[in-house]
Amino acid sequence: MEDNQLPSILTVPPEVIINIFEYLLVDSAPLGSPYAGLLPVTQASSHLRQTALSAPSLWSTIEINDKPSSFNFAKLCLARSGNHKLDISIRVLKKIEIKIKGLLALLEYASSRIRSLSMKLSFTGAEQWDQWWDSWKGFHYGALEEFNLEVWRREVMTAANHALNNAIPLPDGTSPLRSLILVHASPLPSSPVLSNLAVLKLASASFWSWPYRHLFDVLRSSNNLEELELRGVGLDTCQGSYSAHNLPPIPRVEHPKLRRLTFVGVENNMVAQVLTHLTAPNLETVSLETPKQLKSDVQFIWNDLQN
Repeated sequence: MEDNQLPSILTVPPEVIINIFEYLLVDSAPLGSPYAGLLPVTQASSHLRQTALSAPSLWSTIEINDKPSSFNFAKLCLARSGNHKLDISIRVLKKIEIKIKGLLALLEYASSRIRSLSMKLSFTGAEQWDQWWDSWKGFHYGALEEFNLEVWRREVMTAANHALNNAIPLPDGTSPLRSLILVHASPLPSSPVLSNLAVLKLASASFWSWPYRHLFDVLRSSNNLEELELRGVGLDTCQGSYSAHNLPPIPRVEHPKLRRLTFVGVENNMVAQVLTHLTAPNLETVSLETPKQLKSDVQFIWNDLQN
């Protein structure tokens, strides 16, 4: 071989090619699809294509949106992923009623291998909502570590009841779930899997209307948390105030592992209640961004924490 002759791609070990392909997947994230960088390269030669198809890890990221082609490609990825753990993202905001059956079938088939599941769903009526969660709670998510969910329901879009009417069942206690992020939804306090969580992030337009007991029952069940975030969304649409008047005493909630606590856009009274009833001896960071100027009672508790 002459010194200036390039080696053939056939001489490169398959594991090296696969490692390069994995970097292409990471670098494609800003392009909107994890496969935007990989697919053109695999078309360069049959050898590159066969190498890619032989690597289940390359096809373990599955994304579904409102385009029918995304569902078809998701099925291909699922078939190519072998027994590899899966990261699945579902974003369906249009005509979910005609897509529910296919989506649920895919989730049921893949449920035992899903490591990360992110869903943004828009439901047009109670029938679709009940159909989805009645089926969902029967699946076994034995590998699920991260679950992100944002839901919209047209029939309960008022800020006063949205999140509580969207109380959802979580995977059973055998799931290794460590991170839970819910937007416009709330977990059932009785879910055993809450005790596994290290990260809990709740975002809602209606925190002010949540019964204190519901919130604190959720926090009490999540007693192994290391990070807690409560975020208000669309508070300008809310009417009323989160009030604790005439409520029975609330037992303190012990969180010995909690290290980071964040409030963003949450009503002052709610912040005060959480700060007052939460015991977190190992707390390292508290971030507070409220929609209004801090009231005196919240300011006093906040200053005491800062000191």
